[in-house]
Formats: sequence, structure tokens, C-alpha cells
Amino acid sequence: MSHSEGQNRSLALMLIVISLITTGLLLTPLIAVATPTPTQTPTSTTSSTSSSSPESTTEPTITLAVNGGSLSSSESITVGSSPDLALSVSVNGSEELTAVRVAVDNETRRIYNTSTLNQTLTRELDIPLRNGAHTIDIKTTTQRRSPSTERTHTNNTSTETALKTATSTATVTSTSNDNAAGQATATPTSSPTDDAHETQNSSIQTYVDSFTIIVDTAAPLVQYTSPFESSAAAPPPDRPTVTNSTVMLAGTFQDRSAVTAVQITHIYEYDFAGRSQSTRSVYRFSPTNGSFTRPLVLGVGENEITAEYTDRFGNIRRHEITIRLIDISAPQITLDRPIPSRVGYETLQIRGSVTDGVKLNRIDFLTPSGGTKRLLIQQGPEPTRERRSVSVSETVQLSPGRNYIQIDATDVSGNAREREATVFYDESIAPKISIESIAVSDSASRSPTVRATGRITREDIVDARIEIRNVEPENNESLIIQRSLTSTATNSNSNSNSTTHPETTQRRIQFDEELPLRNVTDPVLLRISASDTENDTESVTRQLSSITPSTERDSEDIDSPSSAMTTNTTPSSTALSTESTASPPSSSPSSSTSTPLGVTPIIGAICVIVFMSILLTRINR
Repeated sequence: MSHSEGQNRSLALMLIVISLITTGLLLTPLIAVATPTPTQTPTSTTSSTSSSSPESTTEPTITLAVNGGSLSSSESITVGSSPDLALSVSVNGSEELTAVRVAVDNETRRIYNTSTLNQTLTRELDIPLRNGAHTIDIKTTTQRRSPSTERTHTNNTSTETALKTATSTATVTSTSNDNAAGQATATPTSSPTDDAHETQNSSIQTYVDSFTIIVDTAAPLVQYTSPFESSAAAPPPDRPTVTNSTVMLAGTFQDRSAVTAVQITHIYEYDFAGRSQSTRSVYRFSPTNGSFTRPLVLGVGENEITAEYTDRFGNIRRHEITIRLIDISAPQITLDRPIPSRVGYETLQIRGSVTDGVKLNRIDFLTPSGGTKRLLIQQGPEPTRERRSVSVSETVQLSPGRNYIQIDATDVSGNAREREATVFYDESIAPKISIESIAVSDSASRSPTVRATGRITREDIVDARIEIRNVEPENNESLIIQRSLTSTATNSNSNSNSTTHPETTQRRIQFDEELPLRNVTDPVLLRISASDTENDTESVTRQLSSITPSTERDSEDIDSPSSAMTTNTTPSSTALSTESTASPPSSSPSSSTSTPLGVTPIIGAICVIVFMSILLTRINR
């Protein structure tokens, strides 16, 4: 073979290899398109173990009877004594009980094992419960009866624990170990990861039911808040002292059950008229919102109080309290108005009240004639609410000259108070006029007015007037308005706002008058006058200055256009809204052009085959 022929053959082989590679690359898209791709569907990830999961089981039915009544799991009940307990546990036909444990306050009190169990357990629980709250846990272990469904696994096998209570408990496996006595002990097993060689039965299930029983055998605790204070844990003080006969016995309760009844007995013993006497009061009521309040009226000295508080289970708290009332304050005498020292009338009205913090015993009224009028008759020291305050209303006849008046008040403890006064009766005293205030109003919305307040005092007032007078040249006066203060207004041109209240006809007049000042010019005089039956006359005159007459207006005021017009200077704002046309982003076309499947690879393959045929032909030549 010549050298040139060898080169030609090498070149031919290289071209064949390149052609094959090109043909493969061209046919690859065709094969990829022609071959369907399976759709991947999402699947949930589940963890599988070499052991099959245990078959579904049914929770056992557990009933705890408390004094004959059924108590559900996680419920609580309050009883008044240690209750009678009965336990009932049952499972369905495919399961059997292997162990039942009864614990009170986390202390195991009863255990029942396979030697005594089958599918039901009914027992009277003779477990005494003391006063307080107790938690009873019933732990039940069950196992499927069919041997075909029981599977024993080694490693990575755990016992399923179902809790029907809100509290979490550790997962344990109860293994029944029969001893000589036929008893079984619930032994918690370690975690599967702790002992890989421990064999457990996946069909064993453990359930825990919890019950709460509150035993209330203690009497209620009382915390007093009035008239003394004490803590709930301590009894009330032995002999509390008060200084007021009216007190409030009040307090709050602390008890495991509600206090339903309160009884308060008040006994007061005293001596009166040489004999020993006593009073007894009993109050029964139901407290509200865990508290109570009861008003008591005490007598001077010792008051025996017996309080009994009963809860709904009949537990009774009894307190015996001696409240001592001491009286060191004298009565108070209060008059509606002070007694005047000088008057011009022959009768005087005295009104007021006499009060005491404990009890009034006697009230005497000494008259100017030297007599004594007893307003309150003496009584014993027994508690009496009505004798704490007495009203006084007396009319005193005065004689010309000095008149002595005195009020004496004494309480049951002998504390005394007196109020005395000397009144001089002068027949020549003219009526006294007192002006308390004068006010002129010149409001722009109405005509000016003048308002005068005051009083007139004198015995036998027969006439009293208020006048508005105008002062003319040469000091001559002209009457503008006149109104009587002993009757209704006589001026028909004015609207009377009179609040005149004669306390006693023809004796005292309290006036409050408002008069118009229309068409009145300065100067203006306000005059008040009064006269009695003896023609003694008194008058008081005041000059009113700075009176600006106001022009009369129509009954309906019309506002001027300038005042009625409101200029709106708020500039109108032009809201410029810029519209931004947001063209949706154009989706860029795919860079690859869709070509009919198989056209390009086939053409390329044909070209390669033609090229190889030509090449081989030339090599053979």
C-alpha cells in the first residue's frame, strides 16, 4: 500500500467518525420528542417502618361514681364529706384489660392486674379523702385479644399512649408480672432507643383519666371590714370599741363552697327605772357576691353580738363578739337661722334640730315667761334609731323689753348641751329694709332691666312697694313703674319675675324683682318702701346711673345683608391627576422557533448518508 493510499484511508475513517457523531446529534432531538416523558405527581411523604402499625383500638369506658352520681373525666365536684367512690372500667370484645391503677394526688392507692381482670372491672373504692382538693388518676392498660393481630418487634417499637386529659404524661408500658399472690405491678419501661433488645407488644395501649374531687368539711372563714378589721385566718377582736350607735357589721368570706345563710343576733341588757331589762334582735339574710353588710343600732355599754355563717354543706362558723359603745360627745343644737338680738314684733319663730351620735334622752325649751316646755320625754338607754335626731319648731311670745330663751338637750349618757339667746322687743322699731343686690342689664338683644333682691322685716307690715322714678329738672320726680311686694305686680306694662315669699303675712318679705327700663333716661331712682299698722314708714332709695336707653325693635329682628353674608375665601383647588398608562409587559417570544418534528434531523441524516456514499466510492477507485 502506497503512502498516499494510507492517508486517504485515514482521512476516510476520520470523516466516517465525524459523520456518525453528526448523525447522532441530529437524531437526538427527534428521539427526545418522540419519547413521552412521564408526569411527576406529588406524593405525600410517609415514614414507613419495618413493622406494621398496630390496628386501631377503642378507648375503654371509665366511670367514677361519687356518692352515687357519675363524674366525667376532667370534671370536678365539691362534696361536704369524704365521698363514697365506685369505679367501673370496661373494654370492647376484641380487647382485654391487663392493668388498672388508681392514684390519689400522685400516690398509688389501688392496683388491679390480669389475675382479676378480663373485660370489665367494678370496684368500690374505700379511699377516705380529707378536707381539700384531690386529683384521682385512673390509668388503664389494654391489649388486643386476637393472637393473629399481635406482633412482636425488636428495636424502634414504642407503646402508644392515649391521654384523655389535658396534662401530658410519659409513655410507659405496663408489663404484667404475676407473683405468688397473684398481684401485678405496673412497671414503666425505658424508651425504645435506650434498650434496643427490649421486646414490646405494639397492641398494648395505655389510657389516663383524671377526676377532681373537692372535700369541704371546714367552716367558712370570715374577714371583717367594719366596724373593726380582722384577717380571715384570725378570729375577731374580743371587745372592739365604737363611739357611734349606728354601725355596719360587714365582711367577706373565704370558703371552698358558697356561704348561703347568715344569722346575726344582737342582745343588749340595761337598767332603767330600777329594773334590769334587755332587748334582743335577730337578723337572717343571704349574702351576695361572697360578702355581707348588716346595719346595727347599739346601746351605750356592752352589746353582745353572735354571728353564724353557714355554707351550702352545713359547715357553720360561729363568732361571739362584744361591741362596747362609749358616749363622750354632747348633743348638737342647730337652728335654721340665728336668733335676732333686737326685733320689732312680738312673736318669734324658732326652727331647728337636735342630734346626737348615740341617743337623745331629754330636750327642754325655756320660754321668756319663765316656763319650761319638754320637747322630748326621757327614755331608757335601749337602742333607738329615731332618738338620734329630733326636729324643733316653736313660736315664742315676746314681751316688750328683754326676753330670755334657752334650749337644753341631754343624751342617755348624761352629756348635755344648751343654747341660749336674749331678744329685745322694741315696739318703736320701724320696718327694716335690706337691699342685698341691684343689677342693671343692658343686653343688646333686649331692653335694659334692673333686678333688685333683699328683704323687709317688721311686725304688722301692711304695705311694701318697689318703684322706678325718673328725676326731672328742679329735682322733681315722676313715677315710671310701681309694683307691690305684698301682692302680685300692679304694673301692667311689665312682666314680673317676682319671687317674693312672705315668710309670715305682714312680718317678713323676701323679694327678688326685675323691672324694665324702657324709655327711661338718666338719672333713675330705685325706691323700696314699707309701712306697718302704726303708719311707721321706712324707705330706701338707690340712684341708678349709666342707663343707656335702647331703641325699640320689632318683634322679629332682620339681619343686614352684610352680617348675613358669609364670604367663602377658600380657594378652589384643582386636582391634577396624572394618568400613567401602564402597558402590560410584553412577553418576549421564545428564542426557539417551532419546526415540524423530525424534518431537520431527517434532512441532515440524508445529507450525511449521501456524503459518505460519495466518499466511499472515491476511495474504492
